Amino acid sequence: MLKGILQGCLLIMLNEAPMYGYSISQKLAEFGFADVPKGTIYPLLMNMEKKKLVEGRMQDSKEQQNESTII
Repeated sequence: MLKGILQGCLLIMLNEAPMYGYSISQKLAEFGFADVPKGTIYPLLMNMEKKKLVEGRMQDSKEQQNESTII
C-alpha cells in the first residue's frame, strides 16, 4: 500500500518540476515520509518509467552527470 501512496506523491511532485532522486527523498521527508529508504524510491521510479508514467533524463552538471525524472 505504501508504494501506491508513494507513486501518487511522486507523480504530484514531478508534475511540479523535474527532480533528482535525492531531492525527491528530501521532499518526501517534508510530507512526513522521512523513513522511506532510497532503495524504495529508485526501484519505484524505474517501475514508473517502464509504465511510461515518468521519463528519466540525463543532465550534465559541473561535476558529474545526473538523472532527473519528469512526467
